[in-house]
Amino acid sequence: MITPHNMDGRVAAQQGRPVSTNPHATGTRAYYGWLADWHEGQAVQLRAGDPKRCKLNEMARQYRLRFHLAPPSAAGA
Repeated sequence: MITPHNMDGRVAAQQGRPVSTNPHATGTRAYYGWLADWHEGQAVQLRAGDPKRCKLNEMARQYRLRFHLAPPSAAGA
């Protein structure tokens, strides 16, 4: 069962949950992985040409680079 405590960041974003629902300890790789997923979940809800979509995807990319996180496809998402 998916609860707010084990929900993927993309799912949380698409359900309208705020970023503050991140269940992981601040500063951990899991925290930033969830945060990157959340930003991507927000981005997919916007139309393709929306500048905010590009910004959200770039933020997710930066989290993945900075914390050496695998992209969602490589992580089994």
